[in-house]
Amino acid sequence: MITTRFALFTAGLAGAGLAFALDAVLRRAPRPGGVLATAAVVVALVPLVPLPLPGGDTPETPPFFTTRAAADLSCPGGSALVLPFPTPLTTDAMLWQQAAGFSFSMPGGYFIGPGDDGHAYVAGQPTVTGSLFRDVAADGQIREVTPELRAAFAADLDRWNACAAVLGPAANMASVRDQATALIGAPPELVDGVLLWRDLSRVPGR
Repeated sequence: MITTRFALFTAGLAGAGLAFALDAVLRRAPRPGGVLATAAVVVALVPLVPLPLPGGDTPETPPFFTTRAAADLSCPGGSALVLPFPTPLTTDAMLWQQAAGFSFSMPGGYFIGPGDDGHAYVAGQPTVTGSLFRDVAADGQIREVTPELRAAFAADLDRWNACAAVLGPAANMASVRDQATALIGAPPELVDGVLLWRDLSRVPGR
């Protein structure tokens, strides 16, 4: 349960209380007093009128995900590492997964699930790989591939049973590509609008 959502009930109860109070004033107060009370309530509520939510066009899905993903990312019992790494603020990979008919699994995303400590978490438990690619996409800075980073990357791939990796359009895409290439140990191939690493079995450290 997300506790912040209790505010929805609080707002409803506050609104109901205000409505009953204003109704009582209008019934009992002289007409000028009722008009003034109504005007005061309206003025007080004006700042609470919600502004339009900012929106944007849905990003175009690379053709790869509607034509070849089911075959090229096939990994029975495993997953594909999709970049940019899906987080609550970076959800393009989830749209691509849907466009592919959910024909592949992937780490990351935007969801609520139980953590190892028994508490709920949002977007998956933090991993070295997820945090790394999130940071590279954010600032465009390629991190040095140390033995520790390489070992953590290989361990994440093993835990996810990841057999392929794919990079779609993203912020700082060249940096994400170069970081992935350095970790995977092989360059990707361009396939229908994405960069694809077909085989992660030979990643150093696996």
